[in-house]
Amino acid sequence: MVKSKPGRDGNALELVPARGHERYGKSDAVVRNVREHPIDKLLDRDTIEGYHHRAAEQLLRDWELSQISAARAAPLEPSVDGGRSGDLSATQADALSRVNDAMAELGRANRMIVTTLVVGRANLDDLGARMRAWGYNWPRKRYAAPRVCEALHELALHYGLATKARSRHP
Repeated sequence: MVKSKPGRDGNALELVPARGHERYGKSDAVVRNVREHPIDKLLDRDTIEGYHHRAAEQLLRDWELSQISAARAAPLEPSVDGGRSGDLSATQADALSRVNDAMAELGRANRMIVTTLVVGRANLDDLGARMRAWGYNWPRKRYAAPRVCEALHELALHYGLATKARSRHP
């Protein structure tokens, strides 16, 4: 792990070798900042498995693709191509459909966990506080990791990254 000067958010970068690049023989050549997203930190700390991380990244990518920019949100006048400026592009519509399909597969609690952790970028402490505020019996960190793994396992099942077998976490 390499620590460096603070990043834009004021926190020091925490660079670790990126997983998955060992197959190229360059495991030390590719690094990632695990403070950029809580999912990266959970993977680095072996709290979640690689397929959990891939499912979270896929959902986040689709979520970001599906977002409507401010310029496209208000249909003020026709676009140059003849469509209305508020219409979703095909890419956005496809991504939004994938996000909605993934969310429909998750139960209410798992949907809240995944959106808070992956999309909202909350850490486990914040996730626990939010779940308790929403009326869930969420006892501190001891219970957080298995519940997060369960939610991400369901997401990975939806994306075809996992089988019905449970992950290593109870």
